[in-house]
Amino acid sequence: MAPSISRASVLLTAAVLTLLFAATPITCWRPWPHLNPNSSDLLYDSSKKFEGSSEFVHLRYHMGPVLTGNITVHTIWYGRWQKSQKKIIREFINSISAVHARRPSVAGWWRTVQLYTDQTGANISHTVQLGQEKNDRFYSHGKSLTRLSIQSVIRSAVTAKSKPLPINPRNGLYLLLTSDDVYVQDFCGQVCGFHYFTFPSIVGLHLALCLGR
Repeated sequence: MAPSISRASVLLTAAVLTLLFAATPITCWRPWPHLNPNSSDLLYDSSKKFEGSSEFVHLRYHMGPVLTGNITVHTIWYGRWQKSQKKIIREFINSISAVHARRPSVAGWWRTVQLYTDQTGANISHTVQLGQEKNDRFYSHGKSLTRLSIQSVIRSAVTAKSKPLPINPRNGLYLLLTSDDVYVQDFCGQVCGFHYFTFPSIVGLHLALCLGR
């Protein structure tokens, strides 16, 4: 299962980035150096050399919601997951806000992500911590999930009679990870991860359809 886990980390990384930048294209606010939003195009373009970008890479902020407060990640394990797999995912999430981490590190990557802001000028949160978890090992919505049924999985997790996940629409992020025997609509064909707005929610990990796994 080692290849699946390494790809799970990659998918989580890509999915978090997907969450941070959402819908209708407009030019993003360059994070550094700090510029007046009304500054000239010349100053705007000169900031590119500070952010490791190039003329071939255009990261755009589409004015979607950005989690600028402390983020708590509540994980939904959909399907059958080994303890060793869960351990790696937890360690990855915990490493995002690690204070003393050797470089290169997830924390170092996240510090770069933090430089970006929302339309109010607030930076992406530094603090990402593990919250509660929900196991759905019996595939409550089957082994073939559509976009709509995925929303039902998340709703079931926060409304369950036994140990529901806490509802935290402001700072909670609900991470739904599907085991590799679950089919997810459009996965690895059109998307590697996607998110919702009802609660900030990320869906990830279905490798059976992914090329080169």
